[in-house]
Amino acid sequence: MEGAELYSVKWYKGKREFFRYTPKEIPALKSFVVAGLSVERPLSNGSHLTLMAVEPTATGKYSCEVSADLPSFDTMIVSSEMEVVDVPVTKPLITGIKQFYRIGDVVLGNCTSYNSKPAANLTWLLDDKKVCPCFATEPWKEAILHAFVPGTSSCRRA
Repeated sequence: MEGAELYSVKWYKGKREFFRYTPKEIPALKSFVVAGLSVERPLSNGSHLTLMAVEPTATGKYSCEVSADLPSFDTMIVSSEMEVVDVPVTKPLITGIKQFYRIGDVVLGNCTSYNSKPAANLTWLLDDKKVCPCFATEPWKEAILHAFVPGTSSCRRA
């Protein structure tokens, strides 16, 4: 297709077309309604596509189809998965930790991160060292620290 004149560029989410650039048509840019997608038309053209205010529902398979003009109408299509993530808007909340402990005391603390997708990974640090590498949290789960002062520590998931 190199050197051929461009006929069209089309974008799909799954099997649904949501954007088309056809330079010989008026208007050259067309967008189509697909739930959860909003094209930023001034920033989109035959080589760039900009989506505005994407939500997690925009996660999925996207395809770009490029077609050459006459006489060949050769077409190439490339697809890729895109995942939209929601990062936490607040810091994790730590509860249950006291300011002072005596040797031999048990430290039991709770760290909770809210409203992220996928769920945030929570890791406890003690003096800048990982206490336990066992946290791969699930939505609405909490990471709990169970440690003895000083010495070894263990952790469990809620």
